[in-house]
Amino acid sequence: MTLLNFRKLPVKKNYNKYLIRWDEGSASKSQLFVKQFLKQFWQYHIVYEELPVLGTKLRMDFYNATKRISVEYDGAQHNKFTPFFHGSKAGFLSSLKRDDRKTQFCEINNITQIVLIEEDLSKLSSSYIYDKFGVDIK
Repeated sequence: MTLLNFRKLPVKKNYNKYLIRWDEGSASKSQLFVKQFLKQFWQYHIVYEELPVLGTKLRMDFYNATKRISVEYDGAQHNKFTPFFHGSKAGFLSSLKRDDRKTQFCEINNITQIVLIEEDLSKLSSSYIYDKFGVDIK
């Protein structure tokens, strides 16, 4: 698969080891919940889990290469300072910058990004995703 790096140069890499395994675990219970939801729509698409973002140590939770859609699940620590995750306010700001880098990467590569938060999980449906994000995940 070829993606653009942050300098907008194409980089071809083999990402086969990141192909999703629908019936295996995920990094968190919430991410597993999202994965199980997506399976009904995407199980026959080319989908990656924990796909590295070129030039960083960051990863996309889910990337559907067939539809060019990234789905991220952001826990509370992505929007609120949490000493356990961030250590300091500076750590929290660094976390926000990392999230922004993922968004930039998606924009450079014309990937539609969906960022789900905890309150979205109880409402998940294809129509909810469409209404909130304007994206047809089917």
